[in-house]
Amino acid sequence: MGGFSELVDDMDATLAEALSDGAFDYLDRNGVRLVESLAGIVEQGVERLDVSAIDRFRTLEVRKRLLPRVDNKGSFLDEEGNAWSIDGIHADDGDWITFYVVPV
Repeated sequence: MGGFSELVDDMDATLAEALSDGAFDYLDRNGVRLVESLAGIVEQGVERLDVSAIDRFRTLEVRKRLLPRVDNKGSFLDEEGNAWSIDGIHADDGDWITFYVVPV
């Protein structure tokens, strides 16, 4: 029987497979592909409180442990070839990280 962390990892893999909106390649700020075919969960219209107003953004949530490092100036490439630049971090619980993303 596996330990707790192995059970959490199995659960996260199952969630990623079930809830994924597609596969995304993760690129660093120089365009170097760090991860291929990363399952991602996309949310549209997420509220983001700015200094002066509330805006609505698109977010992309991925399993954090699958990223070799977090590059706040990196980007994601979706299956249609669209590039999405990281515009900030919405949430990070250690297992999953949710990025604000904008079209490049």
